[in-house]
Amino acid sequence: MEINYFKKLLIMMSMVLTASVFSMHAQSGRWSIYVQGGTSWATDVWYQNIDARDSYKVSPAVGGGIDYSIRPWVRIGAEYLYSRYRREQLISMFPQQTSVDAVKAYGNYLMNYHNAKVSVGFNAMELWPQRRAQWFSIWFNTGLGYMMARGNEYGIWFSTTLQQNGITTPGGSNVGVEASSPLTVSASVQASNSHSSFQRLYLPASINIEADIAPQFTIGLKCEMDFVLNRKKIAPENLFFALATMRYNFIAGK
Repeated sequence: MEINYFKKLLIMMSMVLTASVFSMHAQSGRWSIYVQGGTSWATDVWYQNIDARDSYKVSPAVGGGIDYSIRPWVRIGAEYLYSRYRREQLISMFPQQTSVDAVKAYGNYLMNYHNAKVSVGFNAMELWPQRRAQWFSIWFNTGLGYMMARGNEYGIWFSTTLQQNGITTPGGSNVGVEASSPLTVSASVQASNSHSSFQRLYLPASINIEADIAPQFTIGLKCEMDFVLNRKKIAPENLFFALATMRYNFIAGK
């Protein structure tokens, strides 16, 4: 398995930050929970769009998680994120049928993703502790995730064949036809619904821009990229997310 330098950097950051977290004592930690929603993209998907509807090009994503701040600048957490990817193939011009096998006319692919991860975050704004905007934070996060995906493909195929003298040939081929022998022309339409699934580990990397609108409530914008490990053929290379977040902070004594 080949991992580029950026992925290696993420692995090193995860190990270093995790080690630093567990070496600390939680003296004044704070819990928070959050919900998130937005859009997502997948890159290098094996099932390509062909004249698909625009609504199939962007996918919804929703989820939530829980965090624990060990220090104002370090927090650990766990998260679940659901996304749904659709692809469509509308074949407007059929290739010449060169075999008796059917030619694809339409395809519709749907895959549901369930992503769960543990993460470590670092608040870059805490490098400037004397700043006036204490309500504003920029979090850099990484960790390790587990992806579970399951879906199906629905397809329609057409075929035309010629049969003469016991020989079957594709209807689109240039073959000679004997007028003295009976000729049988056959056309068929086939439909299928096949299922697929996979499980993969992935490395998440995200930036969270957050603002406290009240001691208990924080709103934010999140950009995330997930690098899929050992993707093989069916899994995408990367997942991208653009999400809005709403966080509730548990205040001690309230």
